[in-house]
Amino acid sequence: MKYSKIVLFVSIILSVGLSNVFAQEPVLKGGQSIALKITGVPQKDQADLNGLYSISDDGSIRLQFIGTVKASGLKPSELAARIESSYRSAEIYTKPTINISINGGDIENQRFVTIMGEIKTPRQVAFTSGMTASDAIAQCGGYTDFGDRRRVKLVRAGVEKTVDLRKVGGVDDAKLQAGDRIVVRQSGFKLFGN
Repeated sequence: MKYSKIVLFVSIILSVGLSNVFAQEPVLKGGQSIALKITGVPQKDQADLNGLYSISDDGSIRLQFIGTVKASGLKPSELAARIESSYRSAEIYTKPTINISINGGDIENQRFVTIMGEIKTPRQVAFTSGMTASDAIAQCGGYTDFGDRRRVKLVRAGVEKTVDLRKVGGVDDAKLQAGDRIVVRQSGFKLFGN
């Protein structure tokens, strides 16, 4: 009898403590940056997915393999649970563990390049020495069907330069610096007739 009372008491303490932790979590909103860290998946996928993501004005983020996920209006723990569930239900990962933070923790102290526009997963990726524009775009899943590789915009310290990335490792495949921003423009080609 004593044992069951102790278990009940500990359960109440833990549930009150955990509810206080979740109650203190802020609610996410459009325009915020969040840091995502995933474990329980292959190392290569961790490297591709871990990083900073900006919540769009419509309140969503885009993630590799599962696409758009609604983020605004959720607490970080709720968003983490939603992403884990999405990866499991799509049968991409069986036991992913997601951690979402607003301040970014250690991730925030790293240096990043930002990749935007017509790529599969627009986001920030951790800068590494020798990284090229093509390397960074590959980490974001590559180009969409409408991405124009001939006129990719590279913005460094407010100065814009257009580069041609049709040939990976070619002369125009710019070596990046931390803080660079890459914008893949939409192609002017029509895919089907007329």
